[in-house]
Amino acid sequence: MYLLPEEHGFTEVYCCHCGKSHTIIKQCGKRYCPYCGHINRWRVRERLHQLFKLMKHRRGYRLKMLTLAKQNCTDLTEGVNDVIASFRRLRQTKFWNSHVVGGLFVVEITGEPGDWHPHLHCFIYSLRIRWDDIRDHWHRASNGGQSVWIANISNDKAIYYVTKYVTKPSTDPEYSQLLDDAMKGRRMFQRFGVFQQIKLPKRLTSKKCEACGHTDWITEYDLRRMTLKAPS
Repeated sequence: MYLLPEEHGFTEVYCCHCGKSHTIIKQCGKRYCPYCGHINRWRVRERLHQLFKLMKHRRGYRLKMLTLAKQNCTDLTEGVNDVIASFRRLRQTKFWNSHVVGGLFVVEITGEPGDWHPHLHCFIYSLRIRWDDIRDHWHRASNGGQSVWIANISNDKAIYYVTKYVTKPSTDPEYSQLLDDAMKGRRMFQRFGVFQQIKLPKRLTSKKCEACGHTDWITEYDLRRMTLKAPS
């Protein structure tokens, strides 16, 4: 069960330009927390906007959404590891490397204890791919998986879907802790190929101050430290 908002704790940040304070919730570190999930959504969205903006376009290539799945499993952690390992084997094939130059993927989990269905939503930058070709290669790479769906997608829709998958559980909220445990240590989304080579800014663009529109902030903790160090 997730912490209530008041149990997260709150902190103040101050605009470095006009001094206006803004109360923000402290993050609890849980991937699917409904209270601080909006912070994760914003961060993921910002990263993806930067990623697609810096992506170099190639003639004949388009962004596609590719969904890959295997049979349901009883052990969620093993199921997640298995589907990711299967996708790694697919990316090592000659077929894949002759069609796809890069992309990213996220893990979505549906089902319930004893009948989990972890699967991948991949956003790939590729040449035209026939559905039956990718199905056959996925079948071999995953040792029997046949569930494949592929379609062209715009950058904006890709950002929407990735953000949704990584911050909102697709199962009953009571299973959120099980999902957190199975996904522990994994990135919100994983890049590969040329997408992995794109260097993103280390610092995200901050939200604008409602009063003056500036984006530079200082935390209450840092402000207190500066005050204590100031000469008397």
